[in-house]
Amino acid sequence: MVDTMWQYLLKEEMPEGFDDLSIQHKSDAIRLALLVKYGGVWLDASTLLLQPLSNVVNMADPSQRIFYANQNFINREIWAEHRYGSEFHIENWFFAAPPQDPFLARTLSCVKFGHSISDKFKLGERPDIFTARQLEDLHALGIDNYLMTDACMFKTIDEDKALYDWWKSPSVHRINWLGVTYAISVSLWSSALYGCVDSSWSITLTAVGLFSPSKCSELAKKGANTWLPTKKDAE
Repeated sequence: MVDTMWQYLLKEEMPEGFDDLSIQHKSDAIRLALLVKYGGVWLDASTLLLQPLSNVVNMADPSQRIFYANQNFINREIWAEHRYGSEFHIENWFFAAPPQDPFLARTLSCVKFGHSISDKFKLGERPDIFTARQLEDLHALGIDNYLMTDACMFKTIDEDKALYDWWKSPSVHRINWLGVTYAISVSLWSSALYGCVDSSWSITLTAVGLFSPSKCSELAKKGANTWLPTKKDAE
């Protein structure tokens, strides 16, 4: 990916410390820069699509904004004064936006500033980026040190009332397909998915005793109502 990316992006569009970033943070910077420059849809290569992407993304409308908001991992014991709901933990494995989207452009600026030298720091070690109050909210939302892009997306909305109002408006589609069933059963999904598709492969990939055809069938039925994307989810 890094070898071919320069066909589409310029060095100055990346953080100054790009060469020294972890592969995960390089990928984060690349996806933001591509979406800001060209617009379109980003979907992680590891995502398993069980329905057409067109069920969620209207390919005829390049102006749409679609983001995935994590609703499962908020630490409610340290919820900071209930200032923000779970729709403010925005993940970056899937999003759609037009070129030069202000929200993604500002997020990219934050990431470039944060990773201008290195990514070897904790969020709390950068008071030049995040305030003490923002760190409380990030912690409550489950955004940890690894998730610099998620933290920058939160910061961008937190510091601009217009963007905050825009984020809460019908102009933005905030979706979550995984739901509570996924959060409860996450340790079983690999067995369930592989088992439903190919039981012999499941036996190869999972430890002895983990694979259960009946459990697979049960989880798959629950999952079908929980995390398969539909047009209604994107409305």
